Amino acid sequence: MGYLGLPPIASNEPILCLVWEQIANLSSGRLQERSDAAASLVLLARDNDRYGKLIIEEGGVPPLLELVKEGRPEGQENAARAIGLLDRDKESVEHIINAEVGAIFAKILKDGH
Repeated sequence: MGYLGLPPIASNEPILCLVWEQIANLSSGRLQERSDAAASLVLLARDNDRYGKLIIEEGGVPPLLELVKEGRPEGQENAARAIGLLDRDKESVEHIINAEVGAIFAKILKDGH
């Protein structure tokens, strides 16, 4: 018989399930779902520094950047706003830079979206 319920880490950090769900929607949802997921991550990151760290730690930056590159304007704006809210400390900024955010934002500015 398998284990039913949340993994132990999610029991200690209940918001983690919501972060996982939104990152999953960013990664595989339709464009509107991806935009909505980015908007949810904006609210989480704005609400609490720890939530922003969780978004980074759980792999939220790459799908946010992907939405910035390929989404509709509303989705791009939500994703860019979420990324902007994640830069709370030196470690977070370093992670975002290593994800090549500069090149992606430069391309968007150059293309004039």
